[in-house]
Amino acid sequence: MSNTAKETLQKAQELLDRRGKIYGPPELNFERIARIAEVILARPVTRYEVAVFLFATKIGRIPEDPCYSDSYDDAINYAAFMKQFREEVG
Repeated sequence: MSNTAKETLQKAQELLDRRGKIYGPPELNFERIARIAEVILARPVTRYEVAVFLFATKIGRIPEDPCYSDSYDDAINYAAFMKQFREEVG
């Protein structure tokens, strides 16, 4: 089964839309996760940092099952959020 890059991006977008209907606006969820992480780490945490760690989680899972497409789709979406939240860096 071969996917083109365009098909992969389309699937990632569909996944993002589907999860948005279930979990609400992604920006709000990243903000909630950041606030929880602040309690755990005892320091300010940005939505950008949350996106980086979620991206790293997905990339770290790929070697266990390189054929599991969900990891790629999520990684694409987390990379997009890293770009969206990049103004929070530094």
